[in-house]
Amino acid sequence: MFCRNYMLKMYDSQNEIMAFPSNGYEAMIEHTHDFIELVYIVSGTPTHCIKGKHIPLKKGDMFVIATNDSHSMTPSDPPEQCQWINCIASHALFPPELLALNPTQHINFTLQPDIIFLVNQLVEEYHIQNPYFQEIMRGHFSTLLYKYHRASQIQEYANRVNGKTQKDLYIHQVTEYIRQNYQKKIYLKDISQAVGISIGYMNKIFREERATTPIEYLNICRISIACHLLVNSDASISEICEQVGFHDMKFFYTMFKRQNGISPGVYRKMNRVKSPL
Repeated sequence: MFCRNYMLKMYDSQNEIMAFPSNGYEAMIEHTHDFIELVYIVSGTPTHCIKGKHIPLKKGDMFVIATNDSHSMTPSDPPEQCQWINCIASHALFPPELLALNPTQHINFTLQPDIIFLVNQLVEEYHIQNPYFQEIMRGHFSTLLYKYHRASQIQEYANRVNGKTQKDLYIHQVTEYIRQNYQKKIYLKDISQAVGISIGYMNKIFREERATTPIEYLNICRISIACHLLVNSDASISEICEQVGFHDMKFFYTMFKRQNGISPGVYRKMNRVKSPL
């Protein structure tokens, strides 16, 4: 069956962070977006569909989509029993390490009331919109992302220690090598040698687990970091191109437009964070 994919934009152009409750009155249509989306499941057992995987969720689960991967969420309960909270924010507000979170991972925070408190505070601040609500929301959202990032690292470490899958360890080593060396010229042989596996096997497991290749992932990371620098630094576009590891401006522009749909210059004008008066 043909399924059209929709590109969602942040509908509130006046604010960089939003939070609101949603419900599963019907299957959410498959879509991509150019913002960070944090989802917290309030009730029900929906299924998150992303990268060819169908991931069952339950109350207290949280996941973060900071990439432009196509995804959807389908309720498996009676629609009125499936509820969640959407928190969304501009990529430009947060550092690159928070933009490389695994979009297929989820963490359960049922036993952590501080997480639930932060999520509810985001919804309340956005609903009431008292003075400085965006600044307060930025603090809450940042705390949530870092707590999620820490929990995801702990979960990945536990999985490795428990020996659930050696592939997870290899994927983690590949992504860490890329994040630490993205500014350099990187070839597949460099990554495979650092991880200790063949290029063929590395490409195979990366496609299976991430639905992409290590080189494509490298370019995604570089462009994500370039987005952050465009908004949060005064470096020229050519300087940023070099800083993130691209040494061909034409290729940089091609990759940037492929990932964001606009040129670096237009992205900077649209997303530059205004200084407070």
